[in-house]
Amino acid sequence: MNKHQIGFNASKFISLFNEQTNSLELAYRMAIKPPYSIRAGLSFEQNTADDGIFDGSVRIGVDKYFKRTRRWDFYYGMDAFFSREVVNSSERETSRFGGFIFLGILFHIGDHFSLSTEPNFSVLRVVFRDDDSFDPEANREWYEYSIGNIGQIQINFHF
Repeated sequence: MNKHQIGFNASKFISLFNEQTNSLELAYRMAIKPPYSIRAGLSFEQNTADDGIFDGSVRIGVDKYFKRTRRWDFYYGMDAFFSREVVNSSERETSRFGGFIFLGILFHIGDHFSLSTEPNFSVLRVVFRDDDSFDPEANREWYEYSIGNIGQIQINFHF
């Protein structure tokens, strides 16, 4: 069993369902004490055009295997999440923070490569700020509850 795993979201290349995704996420996972792993993910997009955006997110979490076979691994876990999006032309900001509970399914292609998916349930607090607006409702906060990552595939390298 390999201790480290690096993966990226392959939704840009493999599309099973038409779910809006951040397809450039890079993920790292490290086995700390079987059956537990710690994990982290990072996504970043910067467009410096006048009407461009900055969009960045980070997640950290833990997971636990509950069934392993020669080719298949099944695990569950939770992640804490934070993201921030800024629109350059208006300085509008949207921040999201919260968590995900997920079920992971991983298929080993060989000793060093695998495909995985992690359908999840998320609870996020959304904070929207538009300090340039005269609208008293421009700055607001709410919660989002959703089921996500349905059909998303991640390509992983194990070492």
